[in-house]
Amino acid sequence: MGLWQDRRPADVLRQVFYPTFDLAAECLGEGGQYLVVDDPAERILYDPLGLVQEVAGQLGEPVSVDRVRFVEGTGIYEVQSHKGNLKVRSFTWAVPGRPALVRAFEVATLKGNASTARLFPSVGLKSLAETEGSIYLSRLSERRWMAVTAAGAVAAMTGSPTRIIRHPSPLVTGEHASVPTRVTFRVDRSLPAGGYSEPAQLVLAFGRSRDDALKELRRTVQGITGARAACQRHWTQWHAQGELLAPAPGDELDYLWRVSMTLMRTSLQDDLLPGPVGFLPYQGNLWVRDAVLVVGALARAGHVGLAHQSLGRLLEILHRRPDGNFFFSYNLATGLPTEHSHENDTTGLILTAAADVAERLGPEAVRAHLPILAQSVRWILEHRDNTGFVEPCSGISEVFGPHLGQDPEHMVWTSGISAWGLRAIARHLVALGETELGRRAQEGATQLRTVLGIAQRNQVLCRSLESAALDPSVLHLFLDYPLLSDPEVLRATVEAMMRRLKDPVLGGIWRSDQLVTEEGDLRPWSHYTFLLARALLRVNRRAEARELLEVGLSFRSECGLIPELLYSRDMARAPGLSSFGQASLVDALRAFYPRRLTGPASAPPSGPA
Repeated sequence: MGLWQDRRPADVLRQVFYPTFDLAAECLGEGGQYLVVDDPAERILYDPLGLVQEVAGQLGEPVSVDRVRFVEGTGIYEVQSHKGNLKVRSFTWAVPGRPALVRAFEVATLKGNASTARLFPSVGLKSLAETEGSIYLSRLSERRWMAVTAAGAVAAMTGSPTRIIRHPSPLVTGEHASVPTRVTFRVDRSLPAGGYSEPAQLVLAFGRSRDDALKELRRTVQGITGARAACQRHWTQWHAQGELLAPAPGDELDYLWRVSMTLMRTSLQDDLLPGPVGFLPYQGNLWVRDAVLVVGALARAGHVGLAHQSLGRLLEILHRRPDGNFFFSYNLATGLPTEHSHENDTTGLILTAAADVAERLGPEAVRAHLPILAQSVRWILEHRDNTGFVEPCSGISEVFGPHLGQDPEHMVWTSGISAWGLRAIARHLVALGETELGRRAQEGATQLRTVLGIAQRNQVLCRSLESAALDPSVLHLFLDYPLLSDPEVLRATVEAMMRRLKDPVLGGIWRSDQLVTEEGDLRPWSHYTFLLARALLRVNRRAEARELLEVGLSFRSECGLIPELLYSRDMARAPGLSSFGQASLVDALRAFYPRRLTGPASAPPSGPA
């Protein structure tokens, strides 16, 4: 069991980075965490949120964000900003292998002159259970506690940040409160000529009990010197275990590869469950498809052991539908399904992920999951109707269904991934002694693959048996799960998608040629933009492929996060969604730069572990 036994999100790193993800509400109170810096000599108040205003209407120069990066593409997040002559940089990281998070703030002057400054890291707590010196404890639930402090703080107080910043006191104050409470620390630092100050380090630690959280906090503070370097080494070593792009000085593609791998790794929870990622309405949900895409991408990039463990955690907690399939989405805290459409591709995806692992580690690696694999095989075989397809559903893109007043269809994607899953797992089932089941799986895969051609119209592979609409996910059946190989069908399908799905302004690719589930959703999706770029490469339309790749890369944030979907050029939905964003970028880079790949994943798959 992980630290959060009630199966709630546990990625504390993301909770501080991305407030719009709303995971901050899981551990922090209103306003999350921020920093104010007062440099009396420079007469500058670095106050990003404008909290301290002594003269009405006089705001001064706003804080400018100058740089946002993951250090060398690893799990250390850096932000550089300034106001006037005062500049601040912060580094945020989760302590590897432990339930603790550190934010380190360093201050300097742009002109390089020496000065002094008072730093005020401030944290909103969901509740204040008690204080112990400059340590504040917050009880998050009956089995979750958080302890927070600022190393070397000369003051720590609750209440109005404005009062504390303008009238600092050396006293530590606090009150027991079961309501949200803000704590502000004060750390004094000298700013040397020509360099940054020593860091002021805010530490958050978590535990199943008050004592666990306190113990973890003290352990982290005690080892705070050199902690960032140790974290950097940890990430560098982890990346070296898998596939990398050949590095070059200042290589942005190598950076994006590492960021993508880092985000897939940090999307796993503390017990390696491929976890709930996404934007505000989806927080706390597990999306089985997204989890499988992360597992597959990790396996293909050489992190097979991690992929194996993550797959195991996912399969342990699947929730079964009344018809025997598995919910593709449900809430981790309540266990209740969250889907508004009916999708039948879960079983095919499960088989595909298990086969990815078995291909690299041997069949014994998935023996423990035989009951779920057998159930998945049987469900697919038993839920084909008289068309030969898997029975109707909404497919991968959820573009229609009863919630939109439209009937489900026999989706090409669903039957295709089901066929691939059956085919990929069949020989591993035989190797595990399930000879008859393996034979049936192979037979079912052949039959499903045969009927996919019925959904072609003028050699274009369409969304479904019933509709001539397009679904770019069918391209996976040529590229990643190559059931289909007719080059003319691929060319015709790619041409139709470029004509009907390419955004005329932003240049990316829509997931459907009709307006879909949410207002404004007729916007490019990163996943499909990268996918169609790879398909263009396959049909030798290299200039257009390169152009579309560059369009997809242009959607990224400054630090390299790939959004799932653009609402507009300036507003992304689900930044850093590691399945539909970062995993698809990794697959695109592998397709466009295969000769630059280095590392363990470049070698042939090893035998049984």
